[in-house]
Amino acid sequence: MRYERKYLSFRNEGYIFKKFLIKNNFRNIFDKRVINSIYFDTTNLKFFTENIEGISRRKKVRLRWYNNDFAKSILEIKNKKEFLVWKENFPININDDINFNFLNLKKNFLNKIYIFKKFNLIPKIKISYSREYFLSSCGNFRATVDTDLSMNKNLKSKILPHFMNRDILEFKYNQDRDTLFRNFVNDVGIKFRFQKYSKYVSGVLLLKNNSYI
Repeated sequence: MRYERKYLSFRNEGYIFKKFLIKNNFRNIFDKRVINSIYFDTTNLKFFTENIEGISRRKKVRLRWYNNDFAKSILEIKNKKEFLVWKENFPININDDINFNFLNLKKNFLNKIYIFKKFNLIPKIKISYSREYFLSSCGNFRATVDTDLSMNKNLKSKILPHFMNRDILEFKYNQDRDTLFRNFVNDVGIKFRFQKYSKYVSGVLLLKNNSYI
């Protein structure tokens, strides 16, 4: 289990996050890459509603792949209790890199996963963004910077770029290092705005407000 702490800035200000990390002895640990996620929910948006209503223990279900490597997708069940997170991952073999055929995918793979047996989940939205990865010099904290967020209702619909108009800094660390992280925040004097935030919830809200969902 790990903590996730998010800080937000306006779009195109992600460089400020990166300058802050480098100044405080974080280093790049992976190449920058694009993260793509298709989020699943029930027809009445159970997972979305639980998040909006502040239910302490909640889930997100998403199919995730990196860059254009759709064939190596992973089905993630992200469990969250307050700010504590743990994930369950299920590798999915997808032979078709171009077209997302949900019915075939459900028949061949998803129906074997417990959460698809319990709920009649369907794909709701696709969200993409660029991510850069950092690690603190002490090795206790990982950080990511997400920029260029875009969204569409599915793989074939029109892309809605910059739907959130934000860049995101996120710190991730093991549960037993929370005191260390709080000391780090106090020592360096983080001036960014700490905020609970969900890309999926923001995307659904935008679609609902524009009558797309």
